[in-house]
Amino acid sequence: MVDASGDADLCAMAGVPYEDARTTPNLQSLSTIFRVANVDVDRATKLPKTELWALMRKAAEAGAYSLPRLEGSWHRTPHPGVITVHMTRIPNVDATDPVQLTRAELEAGARSRSTTVFFATSCRGSSARYSSPPVPRSACAKAGA
Repeated sequence: MVDASGDADLCAMAGVPYEDARTTPNLQSLSTIFRVANVDVDRATKLPKTELWALMRKAAEAGAYSLPRLEGSWHRTPHPGVITVHMTRIPNVDATDPVQLTRAELEAGARSRSTTVFFATSCRGSSARYSSPPVPRSACAKAGA
């Protein structure tokens, strides 16, 4: 069986063994991908990733932003001025447990908002505003473990 639910829901419901982030530490944590609008993408592209990460580190160390992850990436979309951002992870979550998953979604939302504010105030080429609710997606479960 191949469970493409993203959270091993089908495996868990069927009682099929699977790997998850708690039992297999090599697997990726829940990731949150969200969109940010009102970005001057051409100008933002000129900021090398290493400089972006350095800005994030400096802002977090100064206590200006809650940025638990100080690296990640952003990507162009087909929509002008809109990027997707992949800069948050929520570790140690059993995505088949609704209580843990709800906690993770709330935490992901807070981290996404903080990251968006960071972009809007600290990165050249951006007066970013939040445009899409974050949805944690588990890339960590696979059947047949």
